[in-house]
Amino acid sequence: MEHAYFPAHIHRTRITTRLWEQRKRDAVAKQLSGVSAPKYKPGQELPKRSSRETFTEIIMPFSSDDDMREQYIGPFGQIRVGRLLEDLDAMAGVVASKHAEDLGVGVVTASVDRIRLLYALDPRRDIKMQGYVTWVGRSSMEIQVDLFRRLDDGTWEPLLTSYFTMVARDFKTGRAAAVYALDVQGDEETAKFALGERSRLRRLADKEASLLEQPPTAEERFVIHDLFKAMNGLSPSSCDQNRCIQMAATRRESVLLFQPSDRNPHNTVFGGYLMHKGYDR
Repeated sequence: MEHAYFPAHIHRTRITTRLWEQRKRDAVAKQLSGVSAPKYKPGQELPKRSSRETFTEIIMPFSSDDDMREQYIGPFGQIRVGRLLEDLDAMAGVVASKHAEDLGVGVVTASVDRIRLLYALDPRRDIKMQGYVTWVGRSSMEIQVDLFRRLDDGTWEPLLTSYFTMVARDFKTGRAAAVYALDVQGDEETAKFALGERSRLRRLADKEASLLEQPPTAEERFVIHDLFKAMNGLSPSSCDQNRCIQMAATRRESVLLFQPSDRNPHNTVFGGYLMHKGYDR
């Protein structure tokens, strides 16, 4: 089912709930309008869509909404970052879904490339969240999600910037599906698109250089050998004395049993929930 919306969102944050409910209302309104989705043949070049068409904004009124603040606040009076990660991922998913709208595809979070926090997260200040597309390939999209905090004079100051890579998947086959190209306009959008392309090339280079694809380089082999010689014969007790730690001691495992309430609107595990649990643990 293309838009399998259900009440699972009641277990999410208020912001994620609002984002998903708005997408549901938009989908229902489009169905009631009687406007049929455009049909494209396989391999046909798709039209372009601008980032302005999918720009999404929402306010987090922490200063006035006690119930919302209670949902986000941690034991030491700070905003729980794990909760915020759910909202960031939900915003990226909504923006990507808007960009790929009418194509009969779902979107999944492929990676979170960067999250840059500029200031401490103050639960007493309102936060504004904005999301928009900055780069598009054949089936992947880079979504920038920004946070701003409201200052005492009512102006908004940049608080956080993050970049999500979302991938479109065919509902029937599960394979990557083509999406609309991005209509880049102006110098700022051109610069963001170029940055997104550099990020794509970096990801490809990292994948090719991965140990899953390539053996260690000559330089890396020397480093491994030097580490082996330095650590050879050291016991856990001697490690304590020499201010070192054995690699095996750093291993951590955790098992999570996901419940139906942890689904997203496409009936799969909500990526933001995975990020939340990964951060909290």
